[in-house]
Amino acid sequence: LDRTVFPINPRWVGCRGSKPYLRGYTCGIWVLFHLSLTHVSLEADKEREFSAVDVARIIKEYVVRFFSCMECKLHFGRMASRLELEVTTDRDAVMWFWMVHNKVNMRLQDDPSTDKRAPKVQFPPLEICPNCRFTAPILEPTSEVFSLNGVTWNTTEVYNFLLSYYNRHRKENLGVLHEDNHKLICYSIYALLILLLVFFIRKICHRKQKILG
Repeated sequence: LDRTVFPINPRWVGCRGSKPYLRGYTCGIWVLFHLSLTHVSLEADKEREFSAVDVARIIKEYVVRFFSCMECKLHFGRMASRLELEVTTDRDAVMWFWMVHNKVNMRLQDDPSTDKRAPKVQFPPLEICPNCRFTAPILEPTSEVFSLNGVTWNTTEVYNFLLSYYNRHRKENLGVLHEDNHKLICYSIYALLILLLVFFIRKICHRKQKILG
């Protein structure tokens, strides 16, 4: 594609790797997805055209249709295979994607593609959200308790942290390109918008079929 879409030497901010081929775009796309889900969830009390559940489904379509990494597409597709059945609320969508990202971090923590100066950890780490993890034994498990990759999480605290964390950094170029060189992420946003348009066209057609049927 034209160089106006893919810059030669993009200058990353929050996703800058220790080497040019580490982190960068893949880190930025994860952040973009988290930002999209949490932002829509924070707008739940306002009139809106789509929910975080819709965004999660669009993310799924984007990854399985547009990612060039075949292994990534297959892994993500398997994790998202029951998305339509299991994710029904904004909170579900935000927490589902958080779970997916942590599973990927666990799988890739020793992979050669991982930047050793930015190791893949279970997010959020204890030092930035001490209330997100249960450190003492759980005597009476509740719906808030969720075990993943050897960590016992307080899902209510995790959800609130994610909303606060990504909302706080939404306008601070977290994970994206330098302001004068952001076209790579823009390409991904355009693709997401196209999928969003297709999603709504299908939704409208489905409603019309139900009315006519």
